[in-house]
Amino acid sequence: MNNSSISNTESMIFGNFSDLIIKKILGSILHGIGKSLRLVELSQKIENLREKLSTELGYFVDTTPIHGIPATSNGEYGFIVSSDSSPHKLAVYARASHKWNVRVVETESPDENFMEPRQLNWNKTGSPRYYAINKLKKATDSVDIVLETVVRWLN
Repeated sequence: MNNSSISNTESMIFGNFSDLIIKKILGSILHGIGKSLRLVELSQKIENLREKLSTELGYFVDTTPIHGIPATSNGEYGFIVSSDSSPHKLAVYARASHKWNVRVVETESPDENFMEPRQLNWNKTGSPRYYAINKLKKATDSVDIVLETVVRWLN
C-alpha cells in the first residue's frame, strides 16, 4: 500500500465520521426547534383559553398555583380558574405533549360521586392535594373538552 491509498482510506473513514456527527448535530438542533415550536403553540392555546374564560365568560383567572398545581417544574403550563357561582377552584393545565388536565384544587363542597380525592395526606392534614374529575380522570388532547368541563363545573 502506498501513502496515497492510506490517505484516501483515512479520508473516507474520517469523512463518513464527520458526516455522521454533522447529521447528529443537525438532528438535535431540528428536534430542539420542533420542541420549542410545540411549546409556543401550546402557550398560545393556553393563552387563548385563559382569555376566553376570563373575558368572554367572566370567570376569575389567576396564574398563581394552588397546592403546587399547575407546576411548571413538572412541565405543567396553565392557570387557576373560579367563579362566584361555584364552590370550586379548578386548575387547568397542559403539558408539552398537548395533553390537558382539569383538577379541582379547592372546594367547599367535595362530592365523591363526581370527583375522586388524590394524593391524600400530602400536607399532613389528611386532606387531598386535589380532586380528579371523574369524567376527566385521564388527560385529553381536546381544548373543547377542557372548556366544556370548566363551564360545567363553574356554572
